[in-house]
Amino acid sequence: MFHDLDAQRVLYACEGRKARVVAQFADALEAHGACAENIRAICMDMSTSCQADVCEHLPWAAITFDEFHLIQLVNKAVDEVRHQEIKRAPERRRTRYIWLKDKPAWSNRQIAQFTELKSRNPKTHRAFRFQETLRELCHSAQSAVQAEPLLDRWYSWARRCCLGADQGGWPRHSRITGQASPGSPTAMSRRSNSLIQAAKAKARGYGTTRHLITIVYLVAGKLTQLPTSPFVVKSGLPITT
Repeated sequence: MFHDLDAQRVLYACEGRKARVVAQFADALEAHGACAENIRAICMDMSTSCQADVCEHLPWAAITFDEFHLIQLVNKAVDEVRHQEIKRAPERRRTRYIWLKDKPAWSNRQIAQFTELKSRNPKTHRAFRFQETLRELCHSAQSAVQAEPLLDRWYSWARRCCLGADQGGWPRHSRITGQASPGSPTAMSRRSNSLIQAAKAKARGYGTTRHLITIVYLVAGKLTQLPTSPFVVKSGLPITT
């Protein structure tokens, strides 16, 4: 799904995540009288195929990554370190959600587990510090000018520590957006997704992808030129005119 962040609505939806979806979106804009060249900024996940597609079909648009996707990537690295450690210390199994959940969401049991593990200074705890530091950085920086040197220092620190996780895919500061505020891309896409999931639940699913995409436009597209209903409602019952 492609969202208009200013209008906070779904612009285009299609099936799949192949490299051609951006080209399909650009063609759909042109077919409806819009100009793809007016798109100057795109916030997206870290799909390599979609990045290549944007560079090919919307080369004038600057790409950024939302904080949500960056933290998700670092979470994966933390879990890799945990997997490596439990091979030598099996007693540290069943601690995955301590490292992947936000601290405010921990139960009393998880807090006690974290305190006990922290005292042993395992590699997983050090990797967790990267995650927490990055989260604080994203929420404290008020602008790209403030964030750039902080992210540079964080990136260098994480690379030097060499904890064994794959860090090669971590993006640099030039493609990271800031705090996930109520108006952020992640927050907006979640709101749209909640409307779509509710529509799917009410219908018990849809027979075809085409039907689902139609519902996506109806519930999240903020359409203004829908045809007039052919029914007149009287006494709660629809009557054909």
